[in-house]
Amino acid sequence: MTKQIAENYSVFPHTIKCGENELSTGGLSIRQYAAINLRATNSGDEWLDEMIKQSLLNEFAAKAMHQFLAGARLPPGVDFSDQFLMIADRSYEMAYYMMKSMDKK
Repeated sequence: MTKQIAENYSVFPHTIKCGENELSTGGLSIRQYAAINLRATNSGDEWLDEMIKQSLLNEFAAKAMHQFLAGARLPPGVDFSDQFLMIADRSYEMAYYMMKSMDKK
């Protein structure tokens, strides 16, 4: 598929009717649709790329947190809120570096 096709054709175009008025939307470009589904940050729209990046960052942090907590031994009856906050901070730190590593490629 050429770049021209990816940017000029749309996916999910629709028309909104409100009384006698109609509003047609172009939907998503094929490039935007592919970027969302592949979670690739090259949709051609800065706002969409930022949303995809935030989604990836959250996913990476959740996976890192899962690994941290998988090895945790938590005695019953002890308040670990500070430790959990530290683990959450470290998880997002790891996710940040994973995202930074992706940007280099």
